[in-house]
Amino acid sequence: MHNVLMEFCQIQYKVSKETVAKSLKITLSDYDEMIAGKLLLTPAQAKALGKLYNADSTFFYTAAEQLDHYLTSLAIMDALKAKHPALLDSERKGFATTKTGTSE
Repeated sequence: MHNVLMEFCQIQYKVSKETVAKSLKITLSDYDEMIAGKLLLTPAQAKALGKLYNADSTFFYTAAEQLDHYLTSLAIMDALKAKHPALLDSERKGFATTKTGTSE
């Protein structure tokens, strides 16, 4: 999973990774980590992206937060599965973990 919005804008507007990294005041390596969701975008960096792409900076910050929340939930689930093997058993057996919402 990665920051699709940042990657899309960089490609769509034909801006080099180096240019985006420079506008964010980070290294190219940090930019790649940011795209991968391993480094969280700051509000100031979101504003820099907004200025670079002439767009509302909240789009960039919200997308980064959503990616961070998603990746965090995956990490939590992996940790829980490692600690509680029964969670793995229910996945292997195909048991649903949510209610279907059908009425009786």
